[in-house]
Amino acid sequence: RKNTRENQKKGFQVKWMLLFHDTRPSTEKLRLKISRNQASGKIGSTIGLFFLCAMVVFTGCGQDRRVSSPQSADQSNKKISLKVFYSGENVNWVAAIENLGDIFMREHSDIELELENTGTGIYTEALKVKEATDEFPDILEIQDPYTFQKAGKLGEIPLSVSNLVDRPVTINGKVYAVPLYSTTEGIIYNQVLLNRYKLSEPKTYQEFLGLCRQLKSVGVTPLAIGGNNSKSLNCWLNYFFQTDVIAKIPDWQNKRDHKEVSFQDPQPIQMLQDYKALMSSPYILEDSVDMNDNQLVSKLIDGQFAMMYTDPSLLPQIIDAYPAAAEPAQSTGSGTVSGSQTKCRVGWFFLPDQHGNPIAVSRIGAQWAISSDCAKNTGKKGAAAQFFEYLLSADHYRKALQVMYAVPSTKTAILYPAAGVQQRLLVSYRYAAKSEAYFGNNETPEWFTQSIDSILKSIATNAISVKGAAKKLDTIWDHNEN
Repeated sequence: RKNTRENQKKGFQVKWMLLFHDTRPSTEKLRLKISRNQASGKIGSTIGLFFLCAMVVFTGCGQDRRVSSPQSADQSNKKISLKVFYSGENVNWVAAIENLGDIFMREHSDIELELENTGTGIYTEALKVKEATDEFPDILEIQDPYTFQKAGKLGEIPLSVSNLVDRPVTINGKVYAVPLYSTTEGIIYNQVLLNRYKLSEPKTYQEFLGLCRQLKSVGVTPLAIGGNNSKSLNCWLNYFFQTDVIAKIPDWQNKRDHKEVSFQDPQPIQMLQDYKALMSSPYILEDSVDMNDNQLVSKLIDGQFAMMYTDPSLLPQIIDAYPAAAEPAQSTGSGTVSGSQTKCRVGWFFLPDQHGNPIAVSRIGAQWAISSDCAKNTGKKGAAAQFFEYLLSADHYRKALQVMYAVPSTKTAILYPAAGVQQRLLVSYRYAAKSEAYFGNNETPEWFTQSIDSILKSIATNAISVKGAAKKLDTIWDHNEN
């Protein structure tokens, strides 16, 4: 099941510019169905007029990089409707896809997109409901392509699309999913607090714990956990997975699939012990384990805690809520930040291990696919290819990347305007040794990814022992295994 990947390094050049913001309102479940006025006319009774109308139809719809298929004159007058289903966890991502769909349909009057997202619900469960009710989408975000491909629900991605990206999901020599962007994990922190007490970014994990002690000693809560879908808890587990397990057994996930290793082995036990020790420490903001992204953003800006382990998608949310957070911090002689009225300026660093090596995962942020039924329909498959190619074109793709502070997955480098904190993140990411081994990648069983959050919360709240958690994780990993 392991998908062979090529890990390529890319240089990124970014400039300081105003961020692109979308202020469209969001709801728990957004559904966009925009119909376009389509020019219509009567076909005359003469043969000459018929051919004239056909010529107008076929020559007036041409688009750059458009994938077309032979159609009859009657078919060419009909819109192709595509159902698009994707995760709604991130409001900025939802707004970006909605905007893109709106523009795409204005420029492609023969294609109609029915855009629907899940809100904050569990995406894979919502997708299974679609399957059970015969409402499976034509274009879809896919978090476990192997399971759905095995069930015959996915169609092969056209070469015109798969050739545009790095690391497409290949199964039995065919591409069934393409990554729309990549992301990573690291520490977001309030530079104002660190500068106020003349503290600096840590060079090792031991220094990080020392930084937590120093912040705590001056009355500042060092860390918050939680976030949407327990994002921070997952980041912390993956950090200790890297330092305690992958550092010693690089192909541990593959070995676990073959039952050659276990969560009850010494290395995973150490991972869980290190995780539990941090979660049980006095450095964690009380009740933050149950807070969502919006609550954490507000408390970070207000200085109620200093740091959080998460992904870069939280950065634009912070800057949207408090634009001054994007401004560069400048230390004065007293260690305070110039402009003492500013309560938050956001910073980022990759948390190092005990040897000083920054831990940077290369995480697939979103993978998209087409259904097997869509792939069998020549018109729908061509329209889906047009949509993907449109999305991945530089002018449109950079806007989608920008709202997520994401790393491009295309073979062509894409530049986009970003704040200074994102510039520094991309530079650090470029030179870091990146790992593609993490819980939640394509080697992780779908049911494990869905179930692990409750175990992480139980460990964090001392509701389960390390040994009990290890045994339960083994049971979950093997669930539904053939």
